[in-house]
Amino acid sequence: MIGNWHHIILTRSSTSGQLSVYVDGSLQTSVTGEIGDVVRSFSSIGRIEDTAGSPEYFAGQLDELLIFDSIISSTDVQIIYENQLQGRSWDGALRTCATPLAEWRFEENSWNGTADEVIDSGGNHYHGQLYANNASPQNVSPAISGDSGTCNYASFSGGWIVPNSLPLNMNNGAKTTVTFWMRWDGTNNVAPLGWGTSFDLWINNGNFGFTTSVGGLYGVSASTISGGWHHIAAEFTNGYGLDAVSFNRLWIDGVEQVLSELQYVPRDTVYRSVNSTFYIGSAGGALNYNGDMDEVGVYNGSLSASQIITLMNNTHPCSSPAPSYFAISHDNNAVYCLNESMSVTARDSDDTTFSTYTGTITLDTQAGKGSWSLLTGSGTLLDSVANDGLATYTFVASDNGSASFSLNYSEGAAIVDVDVYDNATRDDDSEGQLSFAASGFSVTASPLSNPPVTPINQPIGTQLSGQAFTVAMAAYGTDPDNGNCGIIETYTGNKSIVLDTHYNNPTTGTLSATGGGTIPFIAGQASFLAQYNDVGQIALTVTDSATSMTGQTNLFIVQPNDFSITVVGNIGTTDAGSGFMASGQAFTVDVQALNALNNPAPNYGNEIIPESVTLSIDSLVFPAGGNIGTLDNADSFTKISSNTLQNTAVSWSEVGSIRLQASVADADYLGTGNITGTVSGTIGRFYPDSFVLGSQQVMDACVNFTYLSEPNLSIAYTLSAVNQGGNTVTNYDVGLGYPVATQQYHAELDNDGNDLGVRLSLATSNWSAGEYILLDNHASFSRDSSLEAPLSSLLLGLSVQDIDNRNLSSLTMNADSNDDCSLAETCTAGELGRASFYYGRLTLPSTYGPETAELPAELQTEYWDGQQFVLNSHDNCSLIPRAAITVNGAVMNIPAALTVDLQGGSTTAQFFVLTNDDVGFVGGNAGLRFSAPGTAITTKSFDVDIDLTNRDWLTFDWDQDGNVINDTAIPTATMSFKMYRGHDRVLYWRHKY
Repeated sequence: MIGNWHHIILTRSSTSGQLSVYVDGSLQTSVTGEIGDVVRSFSSIGRIEDTAGSPEYFAGQLDELLIFDSIISSTDVQIIYENQLQGRSWDGALRTCATPLAEWRFEENSWNGTADEVIDSGGNHYHGQLYANNASPQNVSPAISGDSGTCNYASFSGGWIVPNSLPLNMNNGAKTTVTFWMRWDGTNNVAPLGWGTSFDLWINNGNFGFTTSVGGLYGVSASTISGGWHHIAAEFTNGYGLDAVSFNRLWIDGVEQVLSELQYVPRDTVYRSVNSTFYIGSAGGALNYNGDMDEVGVYNGSLSASQIITLMNNTHPCSSPAPSYFAISHDNNAVYCLNESMSVTARDSDDTTFSTYTGTITLDTQAGKGSWSLLTGSGTLLDSVANDGLATYTFVASDNGSASFSLNYSEGAAIVDVDVYDNATRDDDSEGQLSFAASGFSVTASPLSNPPVTPINQPIGTQLSGQAFTVAMAAYGTDPDNGNCGIIETYTGNKSIVLDTHYNNPTTGTLSATGGGTIPFIAGQASFLAQYNDVGQIALTVTDSATSMTGQTNLFIVQPNDFSITVVGNIGTTDAGSGFMASGQAFTVDVQALNALNNPAPNYGNEIIPESVTLSIDSLVFPAGGNIGTLDNADSFTKISSNTLQNTAVSWSEVGSIRLQASVADADYLGTGNITGTVSGTIGRFYPDSFVLGSQQVMDACVNFTYLSEPNLSIAYTLSAVNQGGNTVTNYDVGLGYPVATQQYHAELDNDGNDLGVRLSLATSNWSAGEYILLDNHASFSRDSSLEAPLSSLLLGLSVQDIDNRNLSSLTMNADSNDDCSLAETCTAGELGRASFYYGRLTLPSTYGPETAELPAELQTEYWDGQQFVLNSHDNCSLIPRAAITVNGAVMNIPAALTVDLQGGSTTAQFFVLTNDDVGFVGGNAGLRFSAPGTAITTKSFDVDIDLTNRDWLTFDWDQDGNVINDTAIPTATMSFKMYRGHDRVLYWRHKY
């Protein structure tokens, strides 16, 4: 049975004690043991528990463990064996194992934007490449910790990964499933993954799910993915518009979600499907994700719920990361009577030091000669056999990935290629060969002591481009006079020294270091000033043109001295003058690396792993005290010429003016640290991309109408100044001094092309933090100078006057045109809502009647219907102050004033609606009536006056002088008793007052 898989079934009867063992479907043995239930609980898999001693452990592999609650017959055993042998479940059900088309576990040490750097663990070689450089593998807090676990994960902050072309099914109705772990950082409007064709997973405005179209989302609340790691399985269905998206399915933490259309936009019928270009951490280079992701798998077709749970629980061993290569540094020229020093550094794929390396390397001269000793490092060096060229060194954590060694090579003139390697990694051979000679120049940063301290370790350090530095030379070797090894003091006088530049990284260059010439030596030593006006890693070779004696410096880095920034088209304005660019709109930035002479350093960006630049906001110039905002796509630079790197996709999220600063993209120029450039001049002024009109509402003063000039119309709206991404720009604030827009109002009736907006009166507000919020419950629409028929369903609108000619994002009306402005694309304003306006008045005619009956008075509101004034039966809202009503000379603001003394009797005014302060109307009628005073009265009549001061919407030009303003009251109305209507046969009856 050893070395092969076998099918085992064990049965035990608690009543008979019979114990049977089946192997590969056949009974192998059967014995009778103890009866009764097993009293101990199930302990473990893979060992036998021994409470009296040590447990016994199983060595091998186990799979498909099943426990049944009854005894299985020999027939059942055979059936189960045959089913599982055929790859089915034990009961014969078909099963499918989830096998990914591609899977990315992000177990690499680092990424730098090179092809195939993100490994496909699925074995199909769909490796990926990082874009925008804003993502890296991390291992601090994985989704499933431990070993096994989920190990490394990808941390995204604006970058994204694109695998090699995937062979996915793009036919209508075909399904593709993507599974992954995610830990979202809460950033709004991002896409964890997708295909860049509005067929993505999207997180926006508190929602998470599938895009249905541009702006639409079909999914669940984003609260389901907040607060830590969550496992996601997303099933995409190819098809047209929402009809296809509605077939998509989503699992979160193994639970299928109920999806709904959370962000509705007008539906389209565009065909959307997966395609060969898959974006991890983005939706086609936009909506870039911020947060962590891991274990991304792509599957052709659907997965079952159980398969998804299995994938969620999957783990794998977390292998220790290894360096990409070892870097050796030496000066390429050596004297065989002098120990040669060199350093070995473990490097990552992005050329940074792999500081956690603790492996064992082999040092090998590949010449079978040489002995090694340790110069710096806390690990263990073993040179077991003297002068065999081999040694091993074991790094420790405190070495931080780097150590230096001394090589004694006394075999005479030779060329040696030192090699360094461990079990999986070798050096990159970039150091070149090491030439041993009887004599040569020792080239150092400073003169040597005499006798010199050996090994000589005075390397030239990091330099600035365009700035002179000292190079010290010593003629070193075997003195021809005495045979001693050291400085050759007889080498003296003026020597013609040729200085050559060795380009190591980049490997070529157009500028050479300057220096050399006729150099005076004293007792074998001399110094001169060298200068390199470019950047990179170089070494300098010095040669005596007469004797050909030569020497070389160590490899050293020359950094740029500065970065200059040019923003294409920038006009540098602040609070005055023209604007530069809309907020959120891409603008172009050119950056040059400069030397200390303020000239370009052309080799910047030509490095083996090209260095680039990134931009940051140095300061907010205008408005003072505002929000500094964020700079997007700050590091997407491309080298467009020998001297210039360009980024055409930079954008700023706010409005105002800023200063920028450039620095090294990875903050570490060839391992020597960051260089920050001179701050730019003012860049701006950035202005809003557009204005968004929202929360708009118009409400009539009285349900479905408002009197012309009545100040009880309610209008509310919010204007938001937004960037190109639709986010509010908070610096658009009058309190900060930003030049803000004003509003113009419009009104049109039945699209007649006559803009009545000047008649609309509203309160004003102020722009604050990018918003103009207005809530006016006392707006009005003024009367015209003449009678006016009802303005039914008058459309009210708004436009924006901005110094940068920005407009509303959605324009739906043009009050100056009777065309369909949407079709003609001539709309100039946005809609606020509709209201209806009446030309109204208050009337109370004189009236009379007998003293024995109640006297009705027609106190009512009317409106002009285009032909005549008619009762406003819609008016249940108007109020007349009691203090404005005078009855028989008494102001009706106290209860006693309702009663009129008629000498011999009295009459009392009554109304439909009477409060302590006001008289109301029902259906346009106040219901005014006076009670019967009785036959004993001697005073027959009295006057009623109503003052309409401050209620001009109910006034009328009663005196017909063409001026309504001076008619501040209705004509006096006389109420008369003891008057009767005449006989029906009387043609004319006149009563003389």
